[in-house]
Amino acid sequence: MLRTDDDTEADPIAFLLTHAGEVRTDADMVFYGQPDHGSGAVTLAADETGAATTLHLTPRKIPADVTEVLVVAQLPADHSDPGSAHVIDLDTGQPLGHLALPATGPTGLLQLAALQRSDGQWHLQMAAAVVDHDLAALAAAAGVSVD
Repeated sequence: MLRTDDDTEADPIAFLLTHAGEVRTDADMVFYGQPDHGSGAVTLAADETGAATTLHLTPRKIPADVTEVLVVAQLPADHSDPGSAHVIDLDTGQPLGHLALPATGPTGLLQLAALQRSDGQWHLQMAAAVVDHDLAALAAAAGVSVD
């Protein structure tokens, strides 16, 4: 589960990528307009206001040909203190990681983490980074059809 501890609105987004670094179909992008992956591996959960602010990942449900889940978030542009993100194991309630978020750039887009499959095991790489291009360009680079 991924959530921010700041009151700032953040839209989590996940890309389920193959070894080529691209989605298999547009259905491999999970975001507010498409809140559930067909496999059940990635879903968005809403907070008490109905805003989709929490991303749930279930690695055992990720399709075999997906080798990485890239996690990004859309925040307000040029936000100076977005807070932090937490990763929690929903089965145990134990924290898996904590990530201080940098100030956002002009697009408001941050790359937060990558869940990567290696030798049949999943490994979480948490590293916040400002993304210089907008969501449409990021999606297109991942192979999502963008109109």
